[in-house]
Amino acid sequence: STVGNSSARAMTISSGTGGVTFANTVGAGIGLSSLTVTTDVLTAGDITLATGGALTVTNSGASEITGMIAGTGVTLTRLVAGL
Repeated sequence: STVGNSSARAMTISSGTGGVTFANTVGAGIGLSSLTVTTDVLTAGDITLATGGALTVTNSGASEITGMIAGTGVTLTRLVAGL
């Protein structure tokens, strides 16, 4: 879905033992201030973060981001659960 204003927003998704799939670009137009995903398997294409934004992924299964993680001064943290 789309949020109808010009402010970067944070998004948190937790799927437990399920998977998370982003079929389209995440953060297109206005990058996210942060994206936190906790899941077994993550499948994503492009992810756009606002300046200084953060992407945090906690996963336990084989996952992939096939696109670009875009943004100025952004951070990526990946935590592997269940090992």
